[in-house]
Amino acid sequence: MVTNDRKNPLNKIPPLDNEETIDRISNLENEVKSFEIEQKRITKTIKTKSTIMIAVVTMIMIIITMITTNTLPTYPSKIIEVVYPTTLSSGYMIENLKGEKINTFVSWKIEPDDSFHIHVVDSPNITQKQLDMINDVVFSTEKVNLDGEEYYKGWYGALEKSSYKTKFPIPIHYHSIITDAGSGHITIRLTTQNNGDGYSGYTKSQVDEANHQILKSSITIFSIDKLSTEEFKSILRHELGHAFGLAHSQNPDDLMYPEIKTNYPYISPCDVQGIIGLYDGEQKSEIICQ
Repeated sequence: MVTNDRKNPLNKIPPLDNEETIDRISNLENEVKSFEIEQKRITKTIKTKSTIMIAVVTMIMIIITMITTNTLPTYPSKIIEVVYPTTLSSGYMIENLKGEKINTFVSWKIEPDDSFHIHVVDSPNITQKQLDMINDVVFSTEKVNLDGEEYYKGWYGALEKSSYKTKFPIPIHYHSIITDAGSGHITIRLTTQNNGDGYSGYTKSQVDEANHQILKSSITIFSIDKLSTEEFKSILRHELGHAFGLAHSQNPDDLMYPEIKTNYPYISPCDVQGIIGLYDGEQKSEIICQ
């Protein structure tokens, strides 16, 4: 067969010498290698971004699931160990309408949604720092974890979930102000004076003896200029326990022991159960902790 060389396009390519051919082949090989390297880099980048994207989406889905099922982890707040340079001791008294000292179980009788007034009696001795500490002891919802149990730094946090489960509502709708009139369900007085009996805090509750009902409670914290922040909070937590109706505990490791000896002076599950029992009709104010 005869071919028409004039129509063959290959005939238009000028002939190459051997050296030029080798150079061109070498350049092509280098370009191919560079292309392959770039492709691998792009592929690796895509895979990395895809992995990151999958991880982010997975984490978002886990968080959404935890939020909707209320299983987000909770972390205990910092546990402060309190070391007392001096003994913190407490006294309390229950008196009837005749002014006679009595020994009986008592609790507040209020409506479920009533405001409960915890007022601070105005005094030249009061500082903003002390008011902040009082608010912390009353309103805080912070928890600490001790031996697998939850303890509370504030009475609101300790009692908020229990109020509507008892025969008599536990006071939780707290209202706190500074007053010079001494009004309120509970009044708190701060003084730099020492107590003659050596008490750091003292609570006196006036009650309707026939109905075992607290009508008014007065708390006094003594020697406030000598108390550290944690000592002040510890004795006030204790006295508020009395003002809510609790007597003393028999356990030296409990907040409500007559002398605060525990290095972790927080509101214990035992204290909370004591309040619940008292407001649910159990006829006792004493705290019995195992």
